[in-house]
Amino acid sequence: MKLYTNAKSRGQVISQLLRLLDVEYEEVSISFGKEMKSNEFLKLNPMGKIPVLVDGETVIYETGAICIYLCDKFPLKDMAPQIGSPNRGEYLRWMFFGAGPLDFSINLKRLKLDSENKGFLGYSSLENIIDIIVSHLKRTPYFLGQELSVVDLYIGTLLKWGSIDGAIPKNEILSSYISSIDEALKL
Repeated sequence: MKLYTNAKSRGQVISQLLRLLDVEYEEVSISFGKEMKSNEFLKLNPMGKIPVLVDGETVIYETGAICIYLCDKFPLKDMAPQIGSPNRGEYLRWMFFGAGPLDFSINLKRLKLDSENKGFLGYSSLENIIDIIVSHLKRTPYFLGQELSVVDLYIGTLLKWGSIDGAIPKNEILSSYISSIDEALKL
């Protein structure tokens, strides 16, 4: 298995997940800019973005898709509900919530492109998205209950980066949640 990544990218989520799954892999560091847009790399991901996971003949890009693929491939580590599990739908909902509304709205805020026409984007506002997350985390320590899951790695990383760069306003519940993930990953 080979992971194309950069230390300052969403590839960190995949590196952490591979470590938690106890999977051996080769990490290939790709620099932003020309290397990502090289003809060789564009054969792996025509978007010229990282992370990219190569597993034999299978090539996967998009962080959420890689997370789901790895958790399905290595189910014994219990990082995600398996197909047929009663909370599989909730897991998929939160994974796509992170990949779609949360990630997109954080980036709009960073780029100062927050629009009055948010309804066309498929969500309302970053503030509403954060309210949804905070409301959920008031009831449970992690997204899927009492144990850390891949959802926490993914959404937690997005929340952490958004909080660090100021896109997400300071919030006690989110700060506590992010700290709990950092502590869990030290183990």
